[in-house]
Amino acid sequence: MTDQVNSLEELGQVAEGVAATATAAVSEAPKYVAVRDELGRSYATGKRKDAVARVWIKPGSGKVVVNGREMNKYFARPVLQMILRQPFTVAGVEDQFDVNATVKGGGLSGQAGAVKHGISKALQLYDPNLRAALKAAGFLTRDSRVVERKKFGKAKAVRASSSPSVKLWDYGIGKGCLWVALFRLWVFGCWQRSLVRLDQQGRADRRRCRIQANPRAGRGFACRGNCARKVRRPHVTSPDMSRKHRCGRALVRRDVA
Repeated sequence: MTDQVNSLEELGQVAEGVAATATAAVSEAPKYVAVRDELGRSYATGKRKDAVARVWIKPGSGKVVVNGREMNKYFARPVLQMILRQPFTVAGVEDQFDVNATVKGGGLSGQAGAVKHGISKALQLYDPNLRAALKAAGFLTRDSRVVERKKFGKAKAVRASSSPSVKLWDYGIGKGCLWVALFRLWVFGCWQRSLVRLDQQGRADRRRCRIQANPRAGRGFACRGNCARKVRRPHVTSPDMSRKHRCGRALVRRDVA
């Protein structure tokens, strides 16, 4: 039976003794303890993007099996195989542990990151002395980076729309420089008109060359109306056998030398 406390001084001494004992017990307790199952394995869960991996490690020769297949066959790309080896390289335990992992969700890149995260967590659970190196490399932190969502009106997250439609803000309108926008529109209009003139001039030159090569190519009927176009065959024939265009005007014979 414990001694009775008859004064405040004795009560303070007892409290100090209890606090000292608790502090010593806490200081003596290890901060991290190895966690293994009855088979001598350590288990951890790794995540990356939409992929979730369950990883078991145990001492072995460095064999890695993912979803029942060898690492070289499941992750055929060398860069993905390098990602899986990084935790062992940083911890300095290459070819000392066998890994058995099951992963689902996401693509191959996300699955490789998930298995890597799971291996790192399992290593520090198997041997807490490896935690410092893995923590310094950032392998114990779940990588929260994901693909940015697509925005409406854009081709991707931030990429502008591939539509050829002209928007006002493309010419500076709404940005405090209206006169610059008007100048750009004027330049754009001049450029379009110049292209039209060049096209018309090119068509005329090609027609002139064709007529010079074959004088009969320019002969035919022309309308007296406003349409003023050359007509190879009349569309309407009046009772007096005079030729007319579809606009109702009479056609005249036109020979071009």
